[in-house]
Amino acid sequence: MLKQLNKSNRPLPNFAMVVCNDGNVFLDKIQKKIDKGQSVFVSIPVRLGLNSIQPEYLSCLKKVFDFDQTVGICGGRESNALYFVGIINPQSKDPKLIYLDPHFVQEAIPTSAVQSWINSIDL
Repeated sequence: MLKQLNKSNRPLPNFAMVVCNDGNVFLDKIQKKIDKGQSVFVSIPVRLGLNSIQPEYLSCLKKVFDFDQTVGICGGRESNALYFVGIINPQSKDPKLIYLDPHFVQEAIPTSAVQSWINSIDL
């Protein structure tokens, strides 16, 4: 859906999306877009469980946030979905994922409050 929206609306110049179906990431396809001077958004659709995320996937999910370029992880079903946006205490034994529920619109937090909260986290 995101790829189709980007293709039909072209909200940003020199921006491309690559969807890696079946979990296959073709680096040459991504590299061609980068060589053309495009910024590339890579989406890797993967099923992580039938009704919930299986525990064996949690450590891998947390590692995604080691990449500076990550924009998060989203998934779920129509009425039950989450968007994971970050991680708290990544070096601890039990880092916690930060998530949003895209079904609920909430008031924005002032930037100064967010910065203060980030500064208070013991990373």
